[in-house]
Amino acid sequence: MEFVPVPEPCRAAQAKLIEQVAQKIHRYGLEVPAIFFGEAMKPASFALGQAMHAFSFLPEAYFGREDLWQQLGFMLDDRSQVEKLLVRLEELAKSR
Repeated sequence: MEFVPVPEPCRAAQAKLIEQVAQKIHRYGLEVPAIFFGEAMKPASFALGQAMHAFSFLPEAYFGREDLWQQLGFMLDDRSQVEKLLVRLEELAKSR
């Protein structure tokens, strides 16, 4: 298996990913726990993103979806993207 790095997604792709993640969490009604966990883990988000990049071979081996895993890692690397996700989750929680 050859390592092929995934390029960092553009802002539009990151916004789409944030919306997909927020909608998935909203579908299960887990906005409040996700916001709580996100706020608690925000200081460690960069380290978590780096860990996702380091272990990106695992999803590829089991699911064949390394690109999605790395895109989530890029989202966690940038705290402003994490904040956008949390704000979107708050908006969805208020709309219930």
